[in-house]
Amino acid sequence: ILGCGHDNEGLFVGTAGLLGLGHGDLYFSSQAGRIFGRSFTYYLSDRQAGSTLSSTLIIGDAALLAPGHSSVFAPMVVNPKLGTFYYVQLVGIN
Repeated sequence: ILGCGHDNEGLFVGTAGLLGLGHGDLYFSSQAGRIFGRSFTYYLSDRQAGSTLSSTLIIGDAALLAPGHSSVFAPMVVNPKLGTFYYVQLVGIN
């Protein structure tokens, strides 16, 4: 799912488009995953911060941290009632 707009309304007022990052064959992340690998990361800037900040999407091996950097990977959990969303199981906060 990928879309652009110039007169968006509702939840999308002030946006230039949308990118579907959910699970399912139609979503951008699923289609890109078949080509670039199954890793992606994204940073979404505050949409009320104006046009001075931009969001970032990195797909494939570039989404993984360089050697020497620490990271934690969490497996995705599937919710059968809302299967298009991403979930991680929270065990605790330390």
